[in-house]
Amino acid sequence: MEPLAFRWTALDPDDSTLVSILKMNEARNWDDFTTALRDFVVPSQNWVYADVDGHIGYYAPGRIPIRRTGDGTLPADGWSGNAEWIGWVPFDQLPHLYDPPSHIIVTANHRPAPASYPYNLGFDWYEPYRAQRIVDLLKGRTKLTPDDFARMQADTISLHAKTLVPLLLARARPAADADRKAVETLRAWNFDATADSAATAIFQAWFWHLVPAIAADDLGPLITDLYQAKFSFTTRFIINTLTTNDTSWCDDKTTRRVESCDDAVTKALHEAVVDLTRRLGGEMDRWRWDAV
Repeated sequence: MEPLAFRWTALDPDDSTLVSILKMNEARNWDDFTTALRDFVVPSQNWVYADVDGHIGYYAPGRIPIRRTGDGTLPADGWSGNAEWIGWVPFDQLPHLYDPPSHIIVTANHRPAPASYPYNLGFDWYEPYRAQRIVDLLKGRTKLTPDDFARMQADTISLHAKTLVPLLLARARPAADADRKAVETLRAWNFDATADSAATAIFQAWFWHLVPAIAADDLGPLITDLYQAKFSFTTRFIINTLTTNDTSWCDDKTTRRVESCDDAVTKALHEAVVDLTRRLGGEMDRWRWDAV
């Protein structure tokens, strides 16, 4: 086994994050607040701000390394110096907002900067579904009450499903009656993932069975790692595979024929319906998401 060296900003002796938090407790305005955040090192956080004068703001502080080469996702050689950290992303250039014209600030674990952002902030973001749903609910509203925010917190519309279901339905070739009924149930769905929704149960089971249908023959025991990966990574993998029709993934290497992505999607649908029938019974109309 080769030795590995690991560097993390949290292990640097000059970590001043606690000082930053103490200063924030004494901040009286945006300038005080951002001055305090300059001392924030790790872990990088999404901080939101509001004051009694009606100002709102957002900052994603943290000590983010600038690498000579690479992005830190894979081990790099330690002898050439090519992967060394050569500085930090300047504080003033970290993602931030202050009194945006939209009067809306949303942070929901999604990427805090556009693709054009000049610095590498990592890749481990959640997909923007929650963030977009929040924007949809806030857009055009001028006056909100605590009850409005309570309803937003309890909102169950799934933009994740709204994105994926059309991709799946376009490739599904159901043969069994139960599989066809599952497809029709999803076609009629409004993507509201309520507890009593049969469509939500079908979609989630289909999504769950799709990963091994596509990748089990390629990854073998490592398929568990893909299951345990962040939901966002699994979602991106499925979307990229289906939109590019990547048969190198969709083909089942354990068979002689070359399977298409349509085959993988259809197989996953059938396995999902069989799974739900075993767990919830044969009356599909009585399936519930909260029973899965």
